[in-house]
Amino acid sequence: MSPYSAEKHVSGAKQARSPAAAKKRTRKMTRKKFETQNAEDCELMGATLTPKSVLLQSGELANACLLFLGKGQKVCIKGSVKIKALTGSAEVFGYVIKAEYKPVELFSPGTSSLVTLSECGKEDSSTTKNVRKTLLDALQNQPSEVIKKALTRAKKASAVLLMRSVQSVEMNFVCSFQSFQDIFSLDLGKDASLDSIEMSLKKKTTDLGFILLEPDAARCRVLTVPDQWRAVDDLVGQAEDKTKESTAKAPVVLICGGKDIGKSTFARFLTNSLLNCHEQIYFLECDVGQTEFTPPGLISLNKVSSPLLGPPFTHLRQPERSVFFGDVTPKDKPEFYIQCIRNVYQTYANSYKNKVPLIVNTQGWVKGMGVPLLLDVIRLVQPTHIVQFNYATQELANKNLPRITPDFLMETPGWVFAVEEEKMHSKSSRDGILPPESELQNEQGGESTMPFDPVVLQIDTSEPRGDTSVTRFAASDQRTLALLSYFSQTKLNTSAHTASEGLRSCSQTSLLSCVPYTVPWSQVAIHVMHTELPWSQILYSVNASVVALARVSSDQIYHREEENNLPSFLMENPITECIGLGIVRNIDPAKRVLYVLTPLSLDALHQVNTLLKGNLEIPAALFLSVSTLLLIFVTMFHQTG
Repeated sequence: MSPYSAEKHVSGAKQARSPAAAKKRTRKMTRKKFETQNAEDCELMGATLTPKSVLLQSGELANACLLFLGKGQKVCIKGSVKIKALTGSAEVFGYVIKAEYKPVELFSPGTSSLVTLSECGKEDSSTTKNVRKTLLDALQNQPSEVIKKALTRAKKASAVLLMRSVQSVEMNFVCSFQSFQDIFSLDLGKDASLDSIEMSLKKKTTDLGFILLEPDAARCRVLTVPDQWRAVDDLVGQAEDKTKESTAKAPVVLICGGKDIGKSTFARFLTNSLLNCHEQIYFLECDVGQTEFTPPGLISLNKVSSPLLGPPFTHLRQPERSVFFGDVTPKDKPEFYIQCIRNVYQTYANSYKNKVPLIVNTQGWVKGMGVPLLLDVIRLVQPTHIVQFNYATQELANKNLPRITPDFLMETPGWVFAVEEEKMHSKSSRDGILPPESELQNEQGGESTMPFDPVVLQIDTSEPRGDTSVTRFAASDQRTLALLSYFSQTKLNTSAHTASEGLRSCSQTSLLSCVPYTVPWSQVAIHVMHTELPWSQILYSVNASVVALARVSSDQIYHREEENNLPSFLMENPITECIGLGIVRNIDPAKRVLYVLTPLSLDALHQVNTLLKGNLEIPAALFLSVSTLLLIFVTMFHQTG
């Protein structure tokens, strides 16, 4: 019997799209009915927005409003907002916001499909009784007239949400650049318009940073969850239920498919859905070109405890563990790529396997070397579920991976296993990550018995993501956004400061006005990855470059005995913990120091003994916004008086 379960095809029914004219008629009828009833008795009209859907607050809540949702009502959001459920519950991209949960931040830029908020509560008597008390507690410092209106409208609402403006250093910094200043613009574009109710609500919420829209796919692109995705979520949930009833391991879901087909979007949805029943999950990022939680070029394991309600640059975080691969594609260093993934995955395998769910996002390379590299990753992480995305149309079939089946998994060798079979298999067996060599498919194509039994789920899509009516950023733009968001946390200081004042994050485009750390040559090693370079050119290559700040073991560091004043060096690319990234702003040969900009703290930098130069470039936007440079420096390893 095959060790693999049978392939499952997840199908979803197509949703009928209502004509725009019908939607307008529905809104018109709703408004007419609204106008004929008592204003205070018809604050909400079920499934559509009304002028009474939003109630502005004052005083300490001057940056907030209340949003009242009817039963099953759906509302699109454009902009950014922090949401707290006061009564009832609402779903946003797989995550259910409940009254007992912490507020969540939502980022819905015009460069992506607009996020939809859907009421999804189940009313019961205890919930109804608590509505009045909950609202009185939340609005206790509001004027009596505001409280009265809130209580009246809440009687006819299934959910009441507190919507606050959200201030983000990262978003302010990113949007200060001309290329990205309209990311969170609240305009729909010249070919789209708001109806009268939406326009009246826009006047109330614009200052809060968002607008509310009726979901209308004919007017703007709306982020919807296909039935196929929910079916996959249900299957994973069933596997979790079985896990609780037996000794089976927590689900490990690997997502694969071609480029721009929806893998990352689905990974966010699945993450959000799993967080409804888990305090945290783990996310293994294997796509070095389109990373979810870090700047590009890193392979990372990330602990996720809050929903992902925005594009990647809105939720960067410090990984549980990361390794600097140093490039946005594995094509030039495939063996090193797999070794990096193995190193990072080991953290999950040692501490969280069988206990906490894991989502594995893979790169979208579907031809040539990409397929065996994917198989290597599959054999490394041994997923319980494999979700494969495919284009269903014939003209896009060449962008698909070979269809993953039990036979394909058993008979197709990976890249590393075929190239470095003896070395990789024996070491992997000792590390406890990969099965012993006898259990792996060998280069000659012999039979193998894999020790895991993945459920293979196929998701077909008719067309690539994207819409000609909405400006979308290219992959290189997404990498620029991630780097800008990351470096926005670099500290800005224009004068000697006291400890009580602290350092504040930069809030302007002149990142180079921030205070760099002074790094003595004698205390670090420098290594250029993926390129052979004469030692005489090393310092030139790292100047004005993005570098990884890492710590390697002392036995990997070599010193040039004939030139003790020069930095140390490494003989080969290290597989080691990446503590963070920095920008080498300048090099002073006379003082033998490098000046490095980084958002890392001084305590974190105490761990750094190596600078790694990969193929990442400083975002061009930074060069186009250079202001007066400040000649104030902070020492990396000790503070000067």
